[in-house]
Formats: sequence, structure tokens, C-alpha cells
Amino acid sequence: MKISYYETAEELSSSYVPETFNYGVALRDGHKFFLKKIRKLPSREEDSSCSCQGNAAGDIYLNRRLSYYKSLAQCRNGNIMIVHDFFKYGSSYYAVSDYISGKALSFDGIVSLKTAEKYFLTASVLYSYAFLNFKHVVHFNVKTANIMAIPLNSGGVAARIINFDYGFSENSEPEIIDGDRAYISPECYLKMQGMPVILSCKSDIFSLGIVLHEIWTGSKPGLTAGSDNGNCISAALCHGQTPVLSKNLPGIMRGIISGMLIPAPEKRISAAAAHALLVRHAGSMLN
Repeated sequence: MKISYYETAEELSSSYVPETFNYGVALRDGHKFFLKKIRKLPSREEDSSCSCQGNAAGDIYLNRRLSYYKSLAQCRNGNIMIVHDFFKYGSSYYAVSDYISGKALSFDGIVSLKTAEKYFLTASVLYSYAFLNFKHVVHFNVKTANIMAIPLNSGGVAARIINFDYGFSENSEPEIIDGDRAYISPECYLKMQGMPVILSCKSDIFSLGIVLHEIWTGSKPGLTAGSDNGNCISAALCHGQTPVLSKNLPGIMRGIISGMLIPAPEKRISAAAAHALLVRHAGSMLN
């Protein structure tokens, strides 16, 4: 099956968020890529209120995504799944990104890693997000499922950050205010409620705190009281609760994760600062 310059051996799968995406492996000039078809365009409020319809609205969406992926391309460090190509073919849009070889660990496999391996994986994750933050690139889809853990032949486990479909640059607005409620930041939750708040790389940091707690303990942080907020930690924080971290966390990770889960985004630790702390504490295990 030919899609623009790319060849696929079979129809694109519909098992991955079927109402929005299809995906599969494609070849171009003998190289493998991950090809994703966007079936449903996200839309901003200003798009629906303007006179843009049909192709004009699609062109606006195309140009915004191209601009974002250009910024993402500056974050190439081996751990970030870069989008190499984004185009319209027929009536659909397609994103072409790195094909990641090697088998990723399952969630249980990640939780079962040895302490030294978890430090290695954590350092890889923090380094990657520090890279993104430095370039003002917001992932806006930070959750455990979007951080692949790949065992390395040389030892250790490296992170691969994937799925930048809803990301945006800090000098712009996201395509859609949405996300997995189990991981969204307090400011994202407030934005979803219609509050005029600013979203930034600090939103990723909060979500990353939840992810790191899962990597190290197998579960998300608890809360100071029972919550009826549908597994949304941010909703609970916005209603006066505070996160409770597992007693099984190493001291350095407790400090880092605590600094990430601060409700006020401007007070959260940065990924770069967290990485520096980790290296200072566990540097001998990262070699």
C-alpha cells in the first residue's frame, strides 16, 4: 500500500485509539519508519469561531503541526521520538517518526528492574525532558505508556519518549486541552474547567512526577484523604488535598518527585535540576 513516498506492507492498524489514529510500519528508501494516520483533527476554540472551514482549517492545522515538529526536531538526543515528516495525503494527515527497534519492557518489567537499572532509566527520562524543556517544547502527553523502556546491549535501560501528537511550543497554544486525567497537571485540569491559566513545560514536569512514582513503586501517589475525583490527582490537589508518596521511595527520588508534584507550576523543580541531583547522588550507578 503506497502513501505518498511511503510503502506499507499491510493496512494501517486501527487498534491504537481507533477513533483518532491508525498506525503501522512504513518503508522509504529502504528505511523503516513509524507511520501514524490522523483520522480526527483536534480543533481549537478560535478555529471554530473563525470563518475557516474545510481545507482552510486543515491548512492551518498542518502549518501549526509542521512548526511544532520543526521545534521537536531540535531535541534530537537519541531518546526522543522525532517526527520526521508530516503531510496531507488524500483527505487524511500522516505523521512519520522514528522506528524504534528492540523490545520495550512491560510495566511490570519496569517495576521489577533492579535499583541501579531504575536509576539509569530515570536519568535517561530526566535528561530527555530537560532537553525538551530547554527548547520550550511541551510533550503534553506524559504518562507511563508514552515512555518506552528499552534494555541496552551495553547494560542499563534507556527511555524512548513517544507520541507527540498533542504537543505544542511554549509560545503557542495546544491543539486540544485534553489528556489522561490520571496524569494531567493542576493547571491543565483548571484549563479544562475553563479557567484562564497558562500551560507550559512545567505541566509536563508534574505529569512526570506521577510517572516516576509509578516506575519506582508500581503505583501512583496517594492522597491525604479519600477522593471522588475519578483517579485525577490534580483535581484532588485543586480541592485542597496533597499527594502522599510511597515509603518505599529512595530518599533522592522522594525529594525529586515531591518537587515535581507541587501544585504551583512556577515552584516545581526543573527536569535539568532533577537530573543534576540524581547524577550527584547516584553517579556511580549510572556509569
